[in-house]
Amino acid sequence: MKNILLTARLVLLCIAFSLFTFSVLQAQSLSEKLGGVATQFSFSTKDSSMNVEQQLIIKRSVTETLIEIDDDYYSFAYGLGYEAYHLEFVSEKSIRYIMNTIVAKKRKHEFYYLVEFYDSEKKLIAEKKLGLDRIKKTLFNEKKNQYTYSMNLKDIPIILLDQTKSIDIIQYEVLSSKKKKTPFKDNMY
Repeated sequence: MKNILLTARLVLLCIAFSLFTFSVLQAQSLSEKLGGVATQFSFSTKDSSMNVEQQLIIKRSVTETLIEIDDDYYSFAYGLGYEAYHLEFVSEKSIRYIMNTIVAKKRKHEFYYLVEFYDSEKKLIAEKKLGLDRIKKTLFNEKKNQYTYSMNLKDIPIILLDQTKSIDIIQYEVLSSKKKKTPFKDNMY
């Protein structure tokens, strides 16, 4: 009789555990099931809040084509693939775009994102220039006025993100024009 009661309790315990596990798995979002971790950063663009509704860090695979040749006789390409963490977020505002023209020794046309990391005391703890390929605007929903971004965190230490409370992102286009020579410059004593 004791064995039957013990077996019945064990069966009930297994059923209860299975139901609990199933309900927990059902309650997880797709991003959580895929290994995403929710974050709580405050996002801004040029000191204006981006009103981020959802954010997480998730590991993704990345491929980059380094050389690609395609002509009449042959095609050739090579690249690389790797895994990197991505900070993904949905916001009500687009990342701000700023175009600057500066005078420099050489002509240059540069596009990049400037990402600034601030701690809880609003002190700048790091800034990083990222190429346009490192932050992707993956979706724009006109009905809800939502922008979805995915920022590749390659070369950004996770320990830096542990110290970060807010992130400011601005997209820059910088045009450098050649320095104009001043007349009489060579005749100065």
